[in-house]
Amino acid sequence: MELKISPAEYCQRLTNLQRSVAANGLELLVVTSFESIFYLTGAGFEPLERPFFLLVKPNGPPTLLVPKLDQEHMSKAVGIEPENICSYREYPAPQNCGWSSRLQEILPTHGQIGIEPTARREITDELRDYSMRTVSLVEQLRLVKSQAEIAMIQRAAKYADIGVERLIGSSYFGSSIAEGFAQTRSVSAKIIREVKDWDALTTKVLMATWGAPRSAMPHSVPMLQERLEVGPHVALVLTRVNGYSAESERTYFTSPPSSVAKTAFTAMMEARHRALAMIRPGVSCSELDST
Repeated sequence: MELKISPAEYCQRLTNLQRSVAANGLELLVVTSFESIFYLTGAGFEPLERPFFLLVKPNGPPTLLVPKLDQEHMSKAVGIEPENICSYREYPAPQNCGWSSRLQEILPTHGQIGIEPTARREITDELRDYSMRTVSLVEQLRLVKSQAEIAMIQRAAKYADIGVERLIGSSYFGSSIAEGFAQTRSVSAKIIREVKDWDALTTKVLMATWGAPRSAMPHSVPMLQERLEVGPHVALVLTRVNGYSAESERTYFTSPPSSVAKTAFTAMMEARHRALAMIRPGVSCSELDST
């Protein structure tokens, strides 16, 4: 079965955002982040240094402002009519044809505009003469997942679990981190083969093993030449498939674990069981952490 967000769901997201813009007393919301524009329109892109804008009013159709070279590509945006996809010329742009000039042509001349908290400094500097308020309206919408989103996250989780299996399968006492990392290609190839509407711009696989003692520092970066010897090691895989992400991790050993390691692992599993038993709508992360 093909998994994707329906055009109706994208349109409902835009409608919900318009209601939120109105409820917050804004004349317009300037949406600039890749994640937000993708969530609202289904259009992925490669921004680099070039800003993309989705401009949402309480009423009326939204407007996309994109680099001229991306105008045709962005026609795939759901819920945005072609006549509402505007473009600007890239640096060095002719006078009044750059993104700041084109943006100011679209912005209202009165009232307050909203801007995402992740907006780049160069964008907020250009808007400094407007009455501007930072709001997290799209982020609030994204908190609640639809059934289609849950299914797409489950698909990403399936590939993350496959990645963990391949990391562990390529491990042995003395194997290098590079040997596990090389399995990234096989998981990426499997996604490309099996996902019919695979999107290169919104699909990614990151996988590696954090070998002991680095496994105690999971936010560090493992070195490819490091070897897996006495554990515990942590296999970690992050997958993103057509915009939806999942993560899978496992603790494992390439030599018999010590009694200390077994005791720590048992305590960790007990904490995990307790936390999972408490999870329900409305429970705060701090409450889980304090258990």
